[in-house]
Amino acid sequence: MEKRAAAAVSVVLVLLCGAANALEIVPHPGSENPVDPYQNVRLDVVGATLDDLKGNSEVLYPPMRGVTVNEVATWDGEPYLLFESQSLGRYWLALVVVVGGKLEAVTYMVEVAEGPDPDPQPDPDPEPDPEPDPDPDPEPVEELWSIVVGETGTWTAGHAIVLTSKRLRGLVAEGRFRVFDKDLDTNASAEEWIDRVPEDAPLPHWFLLSNKGRIVYEGPLPESVDKAVEIVERHLPTKG
Repeated sequence: MEKRAAAAVSVVLVLLCGAANALEIVPHPGSENPVDPYQNVRLDVVGATLDDLKGNSEVLYPPMRGVTVNEVATWDGEPYLLFESQSLGRYWLALVVVVGGKLEAVTYMVEVAEGPDPDPQPDPDPEPDPEPDPDPDPEPVEELWSIVVGETGTWTAGHAIVLTSKRLRGLVAEGRFRVFDKDLDTNASAEEWIDRVPEDAPLPHWFLLSNKGRIVYEGPLPESVDKAVEIVERHLPTKG
């Protein structure tokens, strides 16, 4: 299978699939979250051999610059993934592999965090904020933003493949494809969208917004890239 280049960020690795799976990805001691940018993160693959991975596997991860994932092995032939990212953030990692003639998939959420500045220095002479434009030009609606809200146990391998799809992300404004987990994200930006999900709505829940913040679509996140692309294309604004 062709590997998807691209991607994302080092790492708080949290298992996303609720169901038991023979295939696992386990952070090696010293690679537990959180990790720093540029750190080599070793993720041990349990339930598959190196021969299983060779030619029968695909590692999916977000199509962004600054992230690499390589399939390697120890001297004893134990397979692992070597993950490195240059940037902070939370992204998705999925491994799909044929084991014993059966297709197996495992998904993880990946985040990179950096410790606070140990000795922050105040700005001795801060510049005043510029005066706002009293009559700004209206912002044209010519792109879509995407926000997905889920929680641990609701993410499936199909969801991971959708979330890491380069084809899907290419239809959304660059840097405007956000994913929040109700069990992990506690910042104000995440809570705003978590609170917007209807109480009885199935998770993961998907919002598409115009670049002016108007919700143009919301509903369950499909487990098919084709279906997700169809929904986005139906709501793409008309240019010109």
